[in-house]
Amino acid sequence: MKGTRKVAILVALVCVSLSVMFLASRFQLNEEPAAPVAKVQDTQKAPAETGGEKELTLTIGPKPIQTMKLLSFRVQLTGYREPEQLIVDLSMPGMVMGINRFNLEKVDANMYEGKSIIPTCSTGKTLWLAKVIIDHEIEKKVLFNVQ
Repeated sequence: MKGTRKVAILVALVCVSLSVMFLASRFQLNEEPAAPVAKVQDTQKAPAETGGEKELTLTIGPKPIQTMKLLSFRVQLTGYREPEQLIVDLSMPGMVMGINRFNLEKVDANMYEGKSIIPTCSTGKTLWLAKVIIDHEIEKKVLFNVQ
């Protein structure tokens, strides 16, 4: 009787654990608070440190944006001081797709570029989120779809 009870408790714990893991995979946990998002190539304007306006433009190409193809991510900054570090962090809302974070290098005055490949989601989802991070602060979030 005692052995049967232990097995039943063990089976119940395994079922609960599997249920929690399944639910955790279906819902994005520990997500940052929602912030305004913009479409690709929209600009975000705010008061600049220099007294003018700040403007940040993210461009992803070539178009159409496709998975499993090498893509160029370009960020143009206006009104910002020169960043020590500029990063794009790609994620898929509601899914765990692994870490896809890369540095952008300066290619021209106020223009930075990096390259990455967006993986294909096995569920068929196509909505991605790009976070532009300047010196460890998220400056802009951009939602975009891939083909």
